[in-house]
Amino acid sequence: MLAAAWVLSLQASGGAGRMKGCWADTANKQWTHAFFDRFAIFQNKFWTYDKISLGRDKGTIALKRGNERITLYLRFPPGQDSLCTIIPASGGAPATLRLLRAPAIPWETDAPDSFPGTYATDSSIIQGYIPFRKAADEFCIHVASPFSEDEIEICPRIDSLGRFTATVPVTGMTQARIDYVPDGLLIPAILFPEDTLTLYADQEKRIFLMGKNATFNQEVQEGLRRLNAVKAPDWHQSKDLAPDEWKSQCLRQMQLKRQALDAYAHGIPAPSRRALAYLDRKITMECANRMLQKSFTLKRKKFERFPPAFLHTLDSLLELARPPYTVPEDLHSALRTYCHYHATPFPVSATLPAITLADYLHRNHIHTFSPRELSDFKLAEEGTCMALSLQDMKADTATWRTRMAPYLEAMERSKKLTEGDEFRQLADTHRDKIKTWKIRRDIEKDLAPLQLLHIPAGLKEFHAASLLARELDRQRSPFPQEIMDFAHELLHTPELYALVANRQKYYQQLQARTLSHPQSLRSTEGLENINDPARLWAEIIKPHKGKIIYADFWGTWCTPCKWQMEAVPALKASLADEKDIIFLYLAVHSPQESWLNFLKETDLTGPQAVHYNLTPEMSHMLTRYLSVSAYPTYLVIDRNGHIADRNPPTPRDGTQLAEYLRSMTQD
Repeated sequence: MLAAAWVLSLQASGGAGRMKGCWADTANKQWTHAFFDRFAIFQNKFWTYDKISLGRDKGTIALKRGNERITLYLRFPPGQDSLCTIIPASGGAPATLRLLRAPAIPWETDAPDSFPGTYATDSSIIQGYIPFRKAADEFCIHVASPFSEDEIEICPRIDSLGRFTATVPVTGMTQARIDYVPDGLLIPAILFPEDTLTLYADQEKRIFLMGKNATFNQEVQEGLRRLNAVKAPDWHQSKDLAPDEWKSQCLRQMQLKRQALDAYAHGIPAPSRRALAYLDRKITMECANRMLQKSFTLKRKKFERFPPAFLHTLDSLLELARPPYTVPEDLHSALRTYCHYHATPFPVSATLPAITLADYLHRNHIHTFSPRELSDFKLAEEGTCMALSLQDMKADTATWRTRMAPYLEAMERSKKLTEGDEFRQLADTHRDKIKTWKIRRDIEKDLAPLQLLHIPAGLKEFHAASLLARELDRQRSPFPQEIMDFAHELLHTPELYALVANRQKYYQQLQARTLSHPQSLRSTEGLENINDPARLWAEIIKPHKGKIIYADFWGTWCTPCKWQMEAVPALKASLADEKDIIFLYLAVHSPQESWLNFLKETDLTGPQAVHYNLTPEMSHMLTRYLSVSAYPTYLVIDRNGHIADRNPPTPRDGTQLAEYLRSMTQD
């Protein structure tokens, strides 16, 4: 093999050297063969050379792969080194190939018009060759799933030749991103179940793709390149624009992108219907999603809401969504933001236990409330949200009087009802149902806004499955059986229910798992009577005086916190020999069950780790005392117990943080 590779890499033009590079079928421009110094790519697989014999006008290349063997017979037209005919020894049809000087847009002549609509969990393979990669470079595949709160990150090993292979979990048609950080290479990819996508990035970072859906991906990539050239409205400027002004900017961008897509489609010989349909839907959902980003810059303290015309345009865009709903990602984000906007009309939202219990009693026919009483309950909860919002914004007396007027009478009547003897007796009997019924009510509130849209029932069901699966990921603990029964009511498609049921099973198994190094956990019982934040902080760090403490304020509800946490096990392993470094984790506003399950899942315990799950009172005291206003927040404490750094490297900084902490121990 080494001799053959040496010949192939060094022979002059006219010999084996003429074959080096990527070759495409002239019939459809699809990349089908590649011959590199030490291996070849054929039939979407990596092969090594067994024997090479090439003359001026013909030759053979024998390839092997494990127990597989195949011989390619080559014919060269006179005077055309960039053209050849290959005939497989197995008797397959001959193919006329042309050497590719740059990636070409292939012709997708026999692809189906429709996309796979399955929701079954499966896998796809991404493999490739990056010859300019360097040792220890960061190379990752990021997979976005509407059924997972966290983006999946897969970092495959690149071998000594620059090749990699990764098995990627997919749910139907799935959106992925291939990142090669050192060279700024970012490759979007659409993955299909049971498919293999092969890529080659040349020295100029041009991307060649091979596989059953390579043509679709190549065309989508080129289309996205054209569409991304259209300048997007600056989201940060949206706070200075009225909703209708922002809408006009977003619609104008959508129009320009459609023009760019039309120009692209007319500029290639045989545009793929699949790729054009995907790009067209992406443009629409991207516009809807961008419009909805304005909801985060509305003047909440002035109770600003979208005008009817804005919502009408938004609804008309979302109604254009078509399967497969698993892509594009803009659709998932738009639906979540749309539902959040409608479900939380107040700056501060609250769910009252008494109202939750009343809803449970009425809907389960345990106790019947009159229509007026039900209306009072609804207004009482809304009034509480309004009062909390006014308190948060320090509203003046006149504003309080005006804003609270519609709610006061209903709040008073519902208060009398829930404080009555009959309701108290019911509460004592059914109090254990409040937590479970709150989960159901919150899910129903999140799903209710979709009833305002004229979208297919399948999309509503898809979003319900996405919400349930992501809620399981968010709380990191299994649902009560009543919520799984509710999920069964919502999800009529077996594959969608199976997605939620599998996540439920995973968290049930996680809950039953034994926590490693339980000595890492610290109880807050001895600290609960401390009312002075300085003393509370001193007591927490007191056992570790004389050591360097890396303190992490985080929460199980905080996605950036958990993303950083994923890098901690590797960091602690690299610092295992540093006995003078302590990792102090202070969880805030985190349910005990979710906290414990997350520690089990991420293996965050160990000899150097100390974990506290702070009570709400402790969280409030410490975050104010230490000026913690965002999560995650990291602090470095020196050997004397003083804060040495309020902005140290983060766990994702990896080696940089490890070297930084080592340097602290030497001071």
